[in-house]
Amino acid sequence: MTPNCPCCGQTLPESINNIEIVLAGDLSPTHQIIMRRLAKEPGHWVANADLLDAMYGNRPSGGPEYAQQVLRVQVHHLKKKLAPYLLGIEQKVGFRMLVGRQ
Repeated sequence: MTPNCPCCGQTLPESINNIEIVLAGDLSPTHQIIMRRLAKEPGHWVANADLLDAMYGNRPSGGPEYAQQVLRVQVHHLKKKLAPYLLGIEQKVGFRMLVGRQ
């Protein structure tokens, strides 16, 4: 299947993978942060603390009291955006990017 750009629909070179297509698309800043962190090493677990640090590490407060819940909700919404690209996110002891399945 030849990939198409999620923004303009143009045919993309086959060398571009689904992760790159999603990252080039219309993701919120928070989804971009989560996606980029998980996509560094697809299949490897990323601790909640690492994702929270990526999301809120530049804030003196370290983020809101309910940051864990924010992370879970953001991942839930991101998973819906990834499904058409056969990408997924699994949650157990942290999160990991799944490639080739939802």
